Amino acid sequence: MAGKQTDWEALGVEYRAGAVSVRELARKYDVSEGAIRKKAKANQWERDLTEKVQERVRSKLVRSEVRTHNARTEVRTEAEIIEAAAETAVQVVQIHRRDVRHGRAICAALFAELQDTSDNREIIAECIDSETQDDLSPTRRNQMMKAISLPTRARAMLDLSAAMKNLVAVERQAFSLDDKQDKQDGKTIVLNMSRRRSNPDE
Repeated sequence: MAGKQTDWEALGVEYRAGAVSVRELARKYDVSEGAIRKKAKANQWERDLTEKVQERVRSKLVRSEVRTHNARTEVRTEAEIIEAAAETAVQVVQIHRRDVRHGRAICAALFAELQDTSDNREIIAECIDSETQDDLSPTRRNQMMKAISLPTRARAMLDLSAAMKNLVAVERQAFSLDDKQDKQDGKTIVLNMSRRRSNPDE
């Protein structure tokens, strides 16, 4: 029985799009990564559509409406592969944006709890004393008091701050704020600062 024949034409345009890793292409088309790289070298495939895909992604993200497509079995032209890859990337970015919103909501709720605990620590301590006054051992009271202590709240603040820092980084990526222009602007700022330090009279 003959084995499944690889659709190298479809694989080739997806390879050139650069939106899917070679490993994923190997899994999708049931061929080895080595075979794909060998074929790409022999046919001089270049992953030269990546920038066009990214431009299309940015264009589609501007729209508020996310349209769904029926995936085609075969993709033959550059325009079609760019559109298909951009659609996939848009869906991923939209999921990231949703997750960031959920993460922000959770962090906000935890910050509010921490603020409430700090504002009402004395009242909470009195409630703990009342709750544990008949305990034969101070263990339960000590554990409850530790939970609202300054060191514990400080650690919680550090953890939440770290979580927010990570969320901000993911959010900037999800909203395409860390693009090449941002990096170039950052380099320009650093360069200007260095020049000013070298020439304080300017």
